[in-house]
Amino acid sequence: MHLQPTDRGWLEMGLQTPIMSADRARERLQWTPRMSSVDAVIELLDGIAEGSGEATPRLEPLAK
Repeated sequence: MHLQPTDRGWLEMGLQTPIMSADRARERLQWTPRMSSVDAVIELLDGIAEGSGEATPRLEPLAK
């Protein structure tokens, strides 16, 4: 399943993230989103499940 244990602090940080408003972008730029936030998360999770994306190099520690 490729599950990874996650420290509780990461979850707490995510739950304390403020909800942002896009009202300013709508008003000043006449911007409208192409999809809802729920649809974006569903698309992200579907992509992760399907293994979509580009090959990227593994993160390496900084050389000392």
